[in-house]
Amino acid sequence: MKKFFAVVLALALVFSLASVAFADTEVISPEHGNTDVSSDPTSPQTGYDFGIESIVLLAVLCGGVALYVGRKANA
Repeated sequence: MKKFFAVVLALALVFSLASVAFADTEVISPEHGNTDVSSDPTSPQTGYDFGIESIVLLAVLCGGVALYVGRKANA
């Protein structure tokens, strides 16, 4: 049962991150001109410029840690 729950949680993580990959990148804002959109935008909330590559790398890293800990617990 625990393995099934772990697989369901992993799939939920993958599908929730998939929405980021297919998000619309065109921003229409009434406050700013829509023609000066940067090709490398910075997040207005954090000031960081994370791309989809960073999110995928973080997901792979978390999956690797989960596999390592899971194998260590079963040994």
